[in-house]
Amino acid sequence: MAREKYKITKDDSATAFKWIENKLAKYNGFPSGDFEVRFEAGEKFPKIKITDFEELNTWCEKWMNSKEWKQLKNTLRAARKRRMTKLDDRKKSVDLTAKAHFMLSQIAKRDGLTLSETIVKYLRVEMEKHWP
Repeated sequence: MAREKYKITKDDSATAFKWIENKLAKYNGFPSGDFEVRFEAGEKFPKIKITDFEELNTWCEKWMNSKEWKQLKNTLRAARKRRMTKLDDRKKSVDLTAKAHFMLSQIAKRDGLTLSETIVKYLRVEMEKHWP
């Protein structure tokens, strides 16, 4: 039995819409095809409402090839994963001086914690002192 075609859901429609909008704005050969095909696809897209996931599916099926669908599916999968991730589990990057990293690492090793856990542990104490 053949697998059912991929469908953009209501929850995914805003992400899919923005992805397509960005691809069209870059004029990078999206969707594939000759100039006339890309032009027509670009002309039809703005008529779709961001919340109309059924019309969005129809547009994608008509204008996108399998490679582009795969890129969109990967984007939607990543966006879903981000939505499902708890706020506390999201990652952020910071730059530390070598000295700050060394000091933080030593405390983390001593306490058997990760760097993030160490920062949270000690900043929580400071925050509780000043913002009870």
